[in-house]
Amino acid sequence: MRAVGAADNPCHDDRVPTPVGHALGALIISAPVRARFRLAGAGAIVAISAGMAPDLDLLIGRHSAETHSVGAGLMAALVCWAALRWCQGPRPVVWACLVGVSVWSHALLDWLGTDTSPPIGVMALWPFSTAYFEADAHVFMAVSRRYWLSEFWGYNAMVLMRELLILGIPAVCIEWWLRKRAAGRAR
Repeated sequence: MRAVGAADNPCHDDRVPTPVGHALGALIISAPVRARFRLAGAGAIVAISAGMAPDLDLLIGRHSAETHSVGAGLMAALVCWAALRWCQGPRPVVWACLVGVSVWSHALLDWLGTDTSPPIGVMALWPFSTAYFEADAHVFMAVSRRYWLSEFWGYNAMVLMRELLILGIPAVCIEWWLRKRAAGRAR
């Protein structure tokens, strides 16, 4: 099975989005939690970190598997909650929700991407299923890691620009609104 749009990638080798796309996506998807519970800068940093964390599975050769799933989001939220409870940190349930939602944002964005590396898709429903899922709509282009190819830099710059248009504009607007809202409350 080949992903739709794979022929558009001259480097033919990877999944999406970039770390920048995942950071922006986590900011967008976590915005309701951050707004509701008034999580300022620290909330954004935690959301970005949790939204990018699933790609650490690249280090162990299990990309788009268990870490890109409902189960991973639940486990990350549980670990966050337990850590904050243990060290008597503030609002453990709120921060756990932020972490869980941000991890899930990663799976959502990868699901919407153009996947050119088998297995195609993400193991989104783990631990309930080990099946891989991919959306029919390919919003994001595949990213290449083949730095030795002449097309590498130009192609990946195009991928990044597309992500910035799709995710960057909404993320900037949301962050502006959250800061304006927080400033209005401070008065």
